[in-house]
Amino acid sequence: MRVQGYEILWQNLRLGRDELDVVVRQGDVLVVVEVRHRGEG
Repeated sequence: MRVQGYEILWQNLRLGRDELDVVVRQGDVLVVVEVRHRGEG
């Protein structure tokens, strides 16, 4: 994301019981990313 001009603001940000995986900014735009992974089987 840094290569594409995004500034990483937070990783694994805890808000009470919730967690945001990645929060980035590009100019005036904030992007919140939730990463999910499915195991095989």
